[in-house]
Amino acid sequence: MKIARKVVTVVVMAALLCALLATAAYAAETGSLWVTVEHGQGTAAQIITDTTVTDGVVKLTYDSSRLTYESTEVTEDYVAMYAVNAEEAGVVLISWVAPGAYELKDGAVCLIRVNFTGTEEENSITLTGSAHDAQGNALNFADAPDTGDLEKAIADAKALDESKYTEDSFAAVEDALEEAEAVLADGTATQAEVDAAEKALRDAIEDLEKISGGTEETEKPTDETTKPTETPTTRPSGDTGGNSPTGDGSMIWVVLVVCVLSAAAVVVLLIKMKRGKGEDAK
Repeated sequence: MKIARKVVTVVVMAALLCALLATAAYAAETGSLWVTVEHGQGTAAQIITDTTVTDGVVKLTYDSSRLTYESTEVTEDYVAMYAVNAEEAGVVLISWVAPGAYELKDGAVCLIRVNFTGTEEENSITLTGSAHDAQGNALNFADAPDTGDLEKAIADAKALDESKYTEDSFAAVEDALEEAEAVLADGTATQAEVDAAEKALRDAIEDLEKISGGTEETEKPTDETTKPTETPTTRPSGDTGGNSPTGDGSMIWVVLVVCVLSAAAVVVLLIKMKRGKGEDAK
């Protein structure tokens, strides 16, 4: 009887552990929040999300020796109330409440824009804190999309000599180049959009035809390594707990199966122990 109770206890504990792990796996598949940086007359840090956000408390850190805080702007469609504390050099604290059920447009939206004078060193602006989506799940804090490959593709396209190629094939490159530059300039572009624009431009370059006929052997790219052509994922580059926005839920099932198998193994072990004790008693 005592062993039976132990078995029940173990099974219950295993079930609870499974539930906790499944919850954690689900939470890891929620949306993300990240910061992108624009450079013009000054520097602007944009806080971007790929999901519906209801609230947040974040800390934006920057290099105060190169940047001077100027102002914070919010997107009225997505932020209902907010508060900013920028008294400490190098830190901007922002808290906000969002409507909770706004329409997400174009895959991602800019919630908040922080303006500075001066020019930052590369990757000197960071974002940390907490935020929640419309279902109450904690958001991941992700890195900004990696645009390095897209920038190289754009440079390769601009280096081409139009006079060497057929009009139609070069027109396709020009169209892809225009789209790629638009994505690069879009502060709210996701990693998937960046990757798709880069692939479309690379494909157009590969399909160039010389005027003499035949497929063009394109000029050597600035980066000799060609990027794989897998279908881009839906996640922003870099997962910090971000970095990757959503998944298909397969991780949850893996966790549940492992938990069930573990519980079954414990039950079998306990039954063997009981039988062993019974034989010893004889």
